[in-house]
Amino acid sequence: YGTNLGNSLHKLSLAGNRLSTVPPKLVTCLPMLKTLDLSQCELHQLPDRWNLPQLKRLNLSHNRLTDFPEENMLEGLLELQELNMYGNKVSVIVVPHNPKLLAKLETLNLGYNDLAYIPDDLNRLKALRTLKVMNNFLEKIPMSVCDMELKTIDVSSNPVIQPPIETCERGIGSMKRYY
Repeated sequence: YGTNLGNSLHKLSLAGNRLSTVPPKLVTCLPMLKTLDLSQCELHQLPDRWNLPQLKRLNLSHNRLTDFPEENMLEGLLELQELNMYGNKVSVIVVPHNPKLLAKLETLNLGYNDLAYIPDDLNRLKALRTLKVMNNFLEKIPMSVCDMELKTIDVSSNPVIQPPIETCERGIGSMKRYY
């Protein structure tokens, strides 16, 4: 933090440590950090304020998080390209109102969570190319999401009715044609 090491650190993994919470300085004092792995840390909440201006990849998989990152957190992560929240307890994806937030997000992994729906306004994430939401409680994939410029969407192991799961299994092209 404010040291030569802290100012030059590009990649940090704290995976598998029983942190339960993230020290606030960790997410505000590493200006060059590009990759942060906080998987399997038994986290149940995240700090409100983040300032990691270079961060491109954030791994929060296999924790106990119930909330999607809030706007004030995302304001400090403007370069974020990949967000992995696989294996948590997130029930709602909250798309930020500010279009600058998550503007560069290309990959979103929310597999094995508690999602009951995908919000229509997910299509505001213009850079998103990979969406993984397998093993949730999704019954419908909105037309607005199918019309996004996604290269990959994984909705397997969900009780999907619309489009029919067979259509979803054939990929994003088939899902677009359904609507």
